[in-house]
Amino acid sequence: MKRALLLLAALLLACPEARPASPELTVLLVRHGEAWTNVKAPEGMTDAQKDALTPRGKEQIAALVSSVRGRGVKAIFTSPLGRARESARILGDALGLAPAADEALRPFKDDEPPARAKAFVDSKRELGGTILVVTHSDVIAELLGEASGTPAAEREKKHLVPTGSLAEIQLGDRWRLVAPR
Repeated sequence: MKRALLLLAALLLACPEARPASPELTVLLVRHGEAWTNVKAPEGMTDAQKDALTPRGKEQIAALVSSVRGRGVKAIFTSPLGRARESARILGDALGLAPAADEALRPFKDDEPPARAKAFVDSKRELGGTILVVTHSDVIAELLGEASGTPAAEREKKHLVPTGSLAEIQLGDRWRLVAPR
């Protein structure tokens, strides 16, 4: 028995294609819908009110439902900020899923290294299947840059995404950008 296990281990080391593959994880990345913070807000709005979606922002997110329905989304994760939570709630209601807020999905602070976004996605790898992440443009740019191999200094400029947009990455043995290209 011991000899058979040693032989199996040697075969796995010698033949990479015989090793079990990492579970494939598809990550659908949604930038929150347009919020009052993205446009000129009406006079007298509080900061909390400005962090809510505009009517256009609600329409943007509702329009994404048809793109994510039928994709087998098993979980929704969101930034804890109001505009992202509201976007995630709209999507979650349509998919029958309760979004989970996570601090790792907040926008980056000025001098903060962006590694937490990658660490968050890597921590979900074992879920396999498809997850939906609602977050902010800088976080999405970092993740798209990681998946496409874009140098860190160019990521936010190259991978800027509009409000209410959908992008996709896949993680298997490596990160891969699916859309947008």
